[in-house]
Amino acid sequence: MDEQDVALIEMHAVTARAGETILAVGRRQAPRRVAGTWSMLTMGTGPTGAPWLLHRLYLRKKEKLDASQVEFLANVSHELRTPLTAMAAASQVMLQEYQSIQPDQLGNMLALLVRNTRRLESLVSNLIDAAGLQNGKLQLRKSAATVQSLVRDAYDFVLPLLDAKHQRLETRTTGEPPVLTVDAKRIVGVLVNLLANANRYGVPNEPIQLLIANEGTFVRFTVRQKGPGIPKEEQALLFERFYRTSSGAAVSGGSGLGLAIVKDIVEMHGGTVGMHSKPGLTTAFWFTLPIDGSGGVA
Repeated sequence: MDEQDVALIEMHAVTARAGETILAVGRRQAPRRVAGTWSMLTMGTGPTGAPWLLHRLYLRKKEKLDASQVEFLANVSHELRTPLTAMAAASQVMLQEYQSIQPDQLGNMLALLVRNTRRLESLVSNLIDAAGLQNGKLQLRKSAATVQSLVRDAYDFVLPLLDAKHQRLETRTTGEPPVLTVDAKRIVGVLVNLLANANRYGVPNEPIQLLIANEGTFVRFTVRQKGPGIPKEEQALLFERFYRTSSGAAVSGGSGLGLAIVKDIVEMHGGTVGMHSKPGLTTAFWFTLPIDGSGGVA
């Protein structure tokens, strides 16, 4: 049964008259003459047709949801286990060999601990935000914040991740950077999500660009990196919760929450989000925020 069949089931289940049983559903075709008579689909009467089809439709949707939840739990488990394993190994080495370990080795292990701590912090923050957005309890605490401070805090957070892949952040500003009225913690989280995505899917030793443009009534942030890109048919799904692209599934990690949270937080501020990608070349994600702090929710 494909999606067209599901659509047919929904249509017939809704339009069937009370008391009718739907005996069969198929795509409409022109009638054909067979042995001198007309062959056609008929509908009988009975008590069980539409409810049965709706039940089948419900089971199909439930199976998809269950599969998404299982995949999500597997992804989150991987996201937790991988940094914890690395941190445990480094800690064990430092504990057992602290008297003989070389300074450069110690520096590398401490950097590993910091890097993976940031990964865990980002994941836990996303899980908390996702829960708050789902139950409607996430509230914004807006105050004045400069664009420079938001970018600096996000950069400080992702710097260990960038260093691990020898990526540098190139920042370019067009126009006077305004003072924004935002929930600074949430907007820093938006930037962290986009920069971490660019780090994860970007090419090692290649820069990541952060473009900031004052466009009059709003400011636009764009994060762009070189990488495999995203197929056009998948781009419309990127901001859906739990969704991971075919290219993303091949890359270790990713909970499928980050971009959905980005969209929700930005829209709560009265802004918009979007992206564009050239498969095999570059990918850019952008979001806007109103300069006067209007729009969105308080």
